Amino acid sequence: MSRRISSTRVALTAIAAFALANIFSGGLFEKHIPDPGAVFAAHKTQIGGAVIINEVDSDQASTDTAEFIELYDGGIGNMPLDGYVVVFFNGAAANDASYAAFDLDGFTTNAGGYFTLGNSAVPGVDRIFPNNTLQNGPDAVAVFSGDSTDFPNATPITTVNLLDAVVYNNATVIDSGLLVLLNTGQLQVNENGLGNGPTVSMQRLPNGSGGERNTASYQVQMPTPDAPNFGPTITSVSLSGRVTTAFGNGLRGARMTLEGGGMSEPRQTATSSFGYYRFDGLAPGVYILTINSKQHTFAVPTRMVMMSDNITDFDFVAEPEE
Repeated sequence: MSRRISSTRVALTAIAAFALANIFSGGLFEKHIPDPGAVFAAHKTQIGGAVIINEVDSDQASTDTAEFIELYDGGIGNMPLDGYVVVFFNGAAANDASYAAFDLDGFTTNAGGYFTLGNSAVPGVDRIFPNNTLQNGPDAVAVFSGDSTDFPNATPITTVNLLDAVVYNNATVIDSGLLVLLNTGQLQVNENGLGNGPTVSMQRLPNGSGGERNTASYQVQMPTPDAPNFGPTITSVSLSGRVTTAFGNGLRGARMTLEGGGMSEPRQTATSSFGYYRFDGLAPGVYILTINSKQHTFAVPTRMVMMSDNITDFDFVAEPEE
């Protein structure tokens, strides 16, 4: 997925979205999040509950163009999704019947363990469905062991071969018929519970927590499709590194400009006598770091980084002088 960037400040949101789309993939993104490295074998025999619904965003302002459902395999990564089907259930229909089903045969989770179904504008989307498809509720999204042909539209609600589900709304109306998809005592999630439904998503916090068919760990936070969910309890992190010449000497006085991560204004610092720089007190998120030096040029002067922990080796090396 690509984004057109006219300037760093104007395109900040687009760049952040692009970075989130590539957190755990290859490509151009800087990989600083550990990969658990586990190997998922014989997926056909292990399909019973290995994948959960990790995040759902059903509502945006005006016409919905950023709807998505994020699945998570617990961090296994590159897990085949053959034998899984995602089904949407309509709380307004008789028998809370289905209105869409998406077969996942031939797809896999990414290296970080995520797979995203959604509208085409969603960062990192792996399977696309049309805008304004996912209803705002009361409705439900469920993952089954099966095939999309098992769920033609208007299929009555069922728990046969059910692996995980979330029942949701953007108001206080509760559809008790949909709650059969959840474990006993689990509740419907209100995407508009804080009065900001169009700008948030429903997500498990801590990331991946709660277990199949449980909604107790869901909170509403800023959407993070195809990436970990970051809650308000995450502590601040720091970004640091060194700037050197092509010969490895520290480059003094280079200006470092940091943007993104929800900051209202950019932060700047200059490298020390030995070329070191550091930014402290950062919230987890996607940032853009730009280097500027009067005497030296850099092949990639602007870089993106996803901050989920302290990073100490975000280095820059100047181009050789001609």
